[in-house]
Amino acid sequence: MRQKIGANADSMKQLNRSTVLHAIQRHKPISKAEIVPITNLTFATVSNIIQELMEAEWIVEAGYGRSSGGRKPILYELSAKKYYAISVDIAVASTTVALVNLYGEVIHKVSTEHEKNENGTCKVELPTIYGLIDLVLEYAEQRKAEVIGIGVSSPGPLNAEKGMILSPPNLTGLDGVAIRDLLQEKYGLMTRLEKDADAAALGEYWFADRKPNMLYVFADRGTGGGILFNGTIYRGFLNGAGELGHATVDIHGPVCRCGNVGCLEMVASGLALERKYNPKSMADLLQASRNGDKEIQEEMDDISSYLATGITNAVNLLNPAEVILGGALVDGYPPMASKIREIVTERCFTRENGVPDISESVFGINGPLIGGTAVIIQQVFEHPEQIMNREK
Repeated sequence: MRQKIGANADSMKQLNRSTVLHAIQRHKPISKAEIVPITNLTFATVSNIIQELMEAEWIVEAGYGRSSGGRKPILYELSAKKYYAISVDIAVASTTVALVNLYGEVIHKVSTEHEKNENGTCKVELPTIYGLIDLVLEYAEQRKAEVIGIGVSSPGPLNAEKGMILSPPNLTGLDGVAIRDLLQEKYGLMTRLEKDADAAALGEYWFADRKPNMLYVFADRGTGGGILFNGTIYRGFLNGAGELGHATVDIHGPVCRCGNVGCLEMVASGLALERKYNPKSMADLLQASRNGDKEIQEEMDDISSYLATGITNAVNLLNPAEVILGGALVDGYPPMASKIREIVTERCFTRENGVPDISESVFGINGPLIGGTAVIIQQVFEHPEQIMNREK
């Protein structure tokens, strides 16, 4: 019985630490007295946890708040100078690895373009990823930065629970690779794998103060979606939730690389754009649209309409509080967000009562990269004893 009581006490202490860390991250800078009503913990409990977090250098003092009659209260925020995460963004065309602090700020990054296959897909290999991580770890060591984990974002499908990339339709070289375990074993760091759009959604929630029930739309070379429910990634059965790009929009359309027919990604993605205007690249075509090329602008407007149709269907099904638009197409064609917002507002089933907030990602094309850090931070904040025990 004593062991059970002790275990319960340890679990409660872990939960309380996590609750305080969340409060500091979301409301920084914040005083002990302000943390109390947010967490429903006693002032004594909050004070003890603050002391522990200060000793472990997870938080730092951030000046003084306003006085309510006595001494000015000390404010606290997360440390931005000791703990960092390494984020690995495996995109279709390139891989980027970055050292990112607890505020989602990129301190240093390196990247490489992928080799292009004859069929238009791209290829990446593990040694390439290892080399990029080695470079970032070397930089972190020079700065005396303590890396708490590696967060990997990748196109789906994948199995986040097993840490395995399955068979991305537009990317080869990592099919069936258990990348989480391979990286964890090689570098001795906690490693997590998430789908790119899921990671990006989590990054928006953690670092841009977004709503906890959200649909993130990733409009890039491929088209994807990420769903948050109560601040947690919703993966669905067999980790398949959020594949917006592989929803059918044309039952007589072309066969997609995923095996489905008439997928949204076949008509509304950077890959679709490149197929139509081969051999021009997505970047060149987006630049042409910004330079006033009417034909490309009309094509981008069509893509916007298709995306809006897919988003409307998702909004009617999920009823999220917020829709975030990210990726290279949104970033590279400024009118896209407003066109999508207009169409969804007109067609959404709940339009009489209101529609979700629809806005652009604050991180642009770096959404999945920042999201990789959010994946690690959420894991650590939910299990702070891992770091606390390591410090001892």
